[in-house]
Amino acid sequence: EKRIFLVKSNFSNEMDFLSSLDSDGLTYESLWQKIRNDILKGRTIDYFVRKDIEVHPQELKDYYNNNKDKFILPERIKVRKIYIKKGQDSDTKIKQIYGLLQKNVSFEDLVQNHTESVDNEGEWLDKGKSIKEIEDSVFTLKVDQISPVIETGNGYYVFKVLEKAGESLEGFDSAKDKIYAYLYQDKFNKRLSDFIADLKKNAQIDIKM
Repeated sequence: EKRIFLVKSNFSNEMDFLSSLDSDGLTYESLWQKIRNDILKGRTIDYFVRKDIEVHPQELKDYYNNNKDKFILPERIKVRKIYIKKGQDSDTKIKQIYGLLQKNVSFEDLVQNHTESVDNEGEWLDKGKSIKEIEDSVFTLKVDQISPVIETGNGYYVFKVLEKAGESLEGFDSAKDKIYAYLYQDKFNKRLSDFIADLKKNAQIDIKM
């Protein structure tokens, strides 16, 4: 009943709710039964499949030690940016800002006074996960260097490189939650498959022509 109440809360009135059910080929009773069956299936899986799944700490360490190639962190670069959203005179504005940089006006001052996206601490960009136009430019820079103006679909950027870090191995403490989620899901999938196979094997099936 609580789930039906949540479904109904998406409609402005009872009539709209019932009309939506009708258009989907459902009645209130069939929706009630469908939700009940979903709850029963969920509780059944919780009891017969999830309840006894355990992932031991040693399993986490063994997986990490045997699969270190999966925990290689890509090259990273920490930057601050000046960002101007595309719009009227935005191309002129970014050119003026870049001109000030060429005259040795402080990048930090321009970030505070002109950018539409202030990030005082800077942000880390992972190689292979950034917009191509940005990645092709900033990853070639050295620390403290400033990029040329970079145009993307949404706006204009100028970056200053704060730090660089090469490829590195992610530590176990950082990776263990991901490993746990993977191992748990793997065990769940296998147990669910075995549970369904047992149900089929022991079920009495009537074929009606």
